[in-house]
Amino acid sequence: MKRPNRNTRTSALSWLVAIAICLAAAGTATAATRTWNGGAVPDGNWLTAGNWNGVAPTTDDVLVFTGGTQTATTNNYSPGTPFNNVSFNATAGAFSLNGNSLLLSSPTDAGSGLITGGSISSASASTETIRTPIVLASGNHTISSSGGGT
Repeated sequence: MKRPNRNTRTSALSWLVAIAICLAAAGTATAATRTWNGGAVPDGNWLTAGNWNGVAPTTDDVLVFTGGTQTATTNNYSPGTPFNNVSFNATAGAFSLNGNSLLLSSPTDAGSGLITGGSISSASASTETIRTPIVLASGNHTISSSGGGT
C-alpha cells in the first residue's frame, strides 16, 4: 500500500485550515441588528418573534430597544446566550430588561481583547433598567448614555 507523501498531507491540512477560517468568517457575517417593537403584547419574551418585527434574535445579534410598547421584557433565551450589543435608541421608553443572563461579546473578537464589541448604549432620555445578569466576554466593552437617561 502506498503512503501519502508529506506534500499531500500538508496540502490537505492547508485546505482544512482554510475551510475552518471561512466557516468562522461566515458565522460572524450572519449577525444582524434586531429591533424591539413589542408587537406581541402582552408577551414581553425575547424569543417571541412578534416583539422583534417578526424575526427573533439569534446568537451574536445586536439588540436595539425602541418605542414605548411592551417595555417590561424578559430574556427567556438559555442563560449565557451571547449577543453583540444592547442599545436603547432615542425614542426608547423606560425599559426594564429581566430574565436569564446574557453574554456580551463581539463575534469578531474571539477572545483576543483587541476588538470592541459587546457594549451597552442608550440615546434615550428615559431611565433604562437592566435586571438580567450580564457577563462580559474578553474584549473591549463600552457602557454609555448620551440621551440624558441612565
